[in-house]
Amino acid sequence: MNLAYKQIAKPYEFSSPFTKGECAVLFYIADTDTSPQQQADVSDALLAQGCRYAVCAGYDCEKWHDAIDSAYLKRNDGKPSDTNFVMTTWHENENLEDIVFFFLNNTQFEEWSPQNFLVLVLGNHPMILANIRKEIEKNI
Repeated sequence: MNLAYKQIAKPYEFSSPFTKGECAVLFYIADTDTSPQQQADVSDALLAQGCRYAVCAGYDCEKWHDAIDSAYLKRNDGKPSDTNFVMTTWHENENLEDIVFFFLNNTQFEEWSPQNFLVLVLGNHPMILANIRKEIEKNI
């Protein structure tokens, strides 16, 4: 298992820490002020750089889940594809322990199983990242 942690703040330019391979992403939205265009841009960047499973949590996580789904469909001319399918879930009002457990144990599907795991916090909130890291360390 390759595990990386990343935090991005405005203007939300995402680059994957993994040079090769697809990944599962625990995407925690800590910034309460994002536009639909920013959601679309970050979602597209996530997919372009290998995100195959996005576990969305935090502020407006359902909207971010939908933005990732929309970016996926846009990249595939509106049609799901078996070769690059992207799963998304949102975890509104769930405790961090349950979100982390899900991320580490339930982000495989069909014949795809992640080797790379990325925790991505959107917004400049180091305590959120520290709390996620602490919870992950309890689980691995």
